Amino acid sequence: MSKTLVVLFLFSFQLVLGQQDNSTKNKFTVELFSGFTSEANEGFPDRNLQIGGSLSIGTYQGLNRAEWSYWLGGASSGLSLSYQNLGNNELIGSAFALMPYFEIPIFNKGRENKKLWLNAGFGFSYINKKFDTDTNFFNKAISTNINWAYRTSLSYQLYRTNNMHLKTAIGYFHHSNGHTRLPNQGLNSFLVSVTSDFYGNSKQQDIQQDTPTPLSSKYQFISVRTGLGINTFSTLVANDQKPVYAFAASYGFVKNNTFKFEFGAYYRFYKQYHDFIKSDDELVAERFAFFKEKPGLNASNYGLFAGAGLLLGHIGADLQLGLNIHKPFYQVDWLINEGEGIYQSSFHRLGELDWYYEIKRTVMSRMGLTAYLINTKKNPKHNVYLSAHLNANLGQADFSELSLGYVKRLD
Repeated sequence: MSKTLVVLFLFSFQLVLGQQDNSTKNKFTVELFSGFTSEANEGFPDRNLQIGGSLSIGTYQGLNRAEWSYWLGGASSGLSLSYQNLGNNELIGSAFALMPYFEIPIFNKGRENKKLWLNAGFGFSYINKKFDTDTNFFNKAISTNINWAYRTSLSYQLYRTNNMHLKTAIGYFHHSNGHTRLPNQGLNSFLVSVTSDFYGNSKQQDIQQDTPTPLSSKYQFISVRTGLGINTFSTLVANDQKPVYAFAASYGFVKNNTFKFEFGAYYRFYKQYHDFIKSDDELVAERFAFFKEKPGLNASNYGLFAGAGLLLGHIGADLQLGLNIHKPFYQVDWLINEGEGIYQSSFHRLGELDWYYEIKRTVMSRMGLTAYLINTKKNPKHNVYLSAHLNANLGQADFSELSLGYVKRLD
């Protein structure tokens, strides 16, 4: 997890400092928000109304020379630092989050007075209260201090001057550790907020008059990546971290040097699953003895995926959804982790392989940030990247991953 955070720091500073040119406006945002944290598990501690706020620094790109800003209708990007009091100081605590963000107008592209904005951020958080078997048993939302953080909101502009915009927003805030330690039900908050954006002066309007409108474009690409992930198996069996080895290849296209779409295949090997298959576990011996004949294959996962993302200069943000063709050991994972009581005791009851299990076994999701060596606005023939992603079964975290990839543009 710590290596992943180093990458996210690099992403953060690159996003703030590396996306500017002389037609941008500096931007400083102050936000106050309030809302509630949903129940993470049965018996979750009582919560009061939560309060918090954030400070953000960044740039408003306007319709400048960056193609991605033009095609997004004038975007903002930067770095946000937030604080949340989660409604119970003793058992749930507070969260401090640092995340790069981007903000784009929706339904009003090209209008100078943009009213509706979509804001999204992805980074990490520090939470000062976590699960403890002795002192905080019913807080099964968080079991590590350092966690992934994701936030999205929809805001409406109430009032504006040349250098200040006042907005109100509704949003969602999520914290979890990416399945690096259990329990990890995650913290989910639903918020309303008031924000003030303060803008510095620029020569943006003068520069826009001399800047030609980008031409619509499209190119195809192929890409391969290899990744190293970390996850844990179960608090009922072993809560130690072991690697997940990943590989993927894809074909896709980029529209207007901004919007990326891809289709591909992936393969993962779970060291946790492999070691458990080769152990003397009673459940495997009685119901899944055939796994031992090919432990490597039965500890593997492969499937097909489709993805969409944004290219923002050196930075990319993407979301992928996939279909797991082969993930046999997830049956054992589900039976143990969705069961009740102490595993292999007379009080333990295995989970049920119901319809919800079938959906989670089948659907893969993956989201994260990518740092490209060569600025994508240069439309390079070859490029390499480093990325940090959270992989999930449907929406529940599976493992955290760092990847190294290569992209080749097809003429």
